[in-house]
Amino acid sequence: MPNRIVLLVGGYGSGKTYIGALKSLYMSYLNSPIPGMYVSPSHQLATKTIIITLKELCNRAGIDYTYNQQRSEFIFHNWNGKLWLGSGDKPDSLRGPNIGWAVIDEPFIQKREVFEQMIARVRHPEAKKSQIFLTGCLLYTSPSPRDGLLSR
Repeated sequence: MPNRIVLLVGGYGSGKTYIGALKSLYMSYLNSPIPGMYVSPSHQLATKTIIITLKELCNRAGIDYTYNQQRSEFIFHNWNGKLWLGSGDKPDSLRGPNIGWAVIDEPFIQKREVFEQMIARVRHPEAKKSQIFLTGCLLYTSPSPRDGLLSR
């Protein structure tokens, strides 16, 4: 399976989250109605970055969407797409669903279990393109990535 895992590395403010949001919309469209997941280091961070970016992109592009805050879910009505938002601070909460694709924001500051869960979850048999897209910065001083993706 070519390009199953794709990594985008950039510095602070380089647009990684923006590209991750664009990739989420594209993968949702391509794999509709198969759900995907966008994992942030925490739900609090997602509300300040990912959610705002997705809403701005949808509004600018005229995409008809619904965001259900309680379910942490975007529905894209134009193509019957579904995007779940996951929180990396509780890797066990990512267990269970079969998804077609995933985006992990800042994977190098998240626990390794987040990456392992997404490898296990991206398995939907009807997905047209299964992929895990990672967007992160390698130059961290704090918090330490000692338990993260680069630790082993």
